Amino acid sequence: MAAEASRLARKRGWEQILVSGGEQHTDSLVAALPPAMRATALRDHRVLVRLDLATVEAIVTERVRAAHAELENVLIGKVREQAHGAGAAALGLSEVVGALNQARVAHLVYDPFVRYRGSVAEDGTLYADDEIALRAASTADLRLTERIVERALATGARVTPVEGAAADGLAEADGIAAVLGWESGATNWHAAANIGGARSRRHRRTTHEHHASTKCPRAEQAPCGAETTLSRGREMR
Repeated sequence: MAAEASRLARKRGWEQILVSGGEQHTDSLVAALPPAMRATALRDHRVLVRLDLATVEAIVTERVRAAHAELENVLIGKVREQAHGAGAAALGLSEVVGALNQARVAHLVYDPFVRYRGSVAEDGTLYADDEIALRAASTADLRLTERIVERALATGARVTPVEGAAADGLAEADGIAAVLGWESGATNWHAAANIGGARSRRHRRTTHEHHASTKCPRAEQAPCGAETTLSRGREMR
């Protein structure tokens, strides 16, 4: 069963699985998964295969959303810790766009419901709305949120939309922050976009899925009453 789950995950591009095989089989099924799948697998010790599909979908959706919320909280905590520690993080729109212009963002975290305001210079440099003195030759851009995400992906950064971040974990930063990495040998975002181009192409496959709901595919019948349900993750890698 574990081998079949792995095969289906590779074939269909699933990133996380929920394993439900009752008290007797759940843990052993998870233990038999490949290490990468085992690390992210969710466990439900009930026997969900006995339930109707609509009930299974509701259970899986709730579990996956809860797991995502927990991971988002961990990520925000990491960003805040680094920002107030070694300084390897950017908090707020001005710091984030500055880091993006230098191609130093390793992981962007933002609230998808906030419409960030700013401008874009002729050379593509991004400016926050309050950076008036620096943007004499720039043009106001109502799509700055999209520009920020596009720039992060173009330079090989990971991107995670966190709904409600502006009102909760990143309230003081208006819902946007970034974990910074070492510079990649590039002196600006133009050069970094070429360096990170190959990586960014795979990121774009999942850009802006922040409004998508997680759905459970039809459960596969498993031996010994075990069931494995797979679903997509939201984080863009």
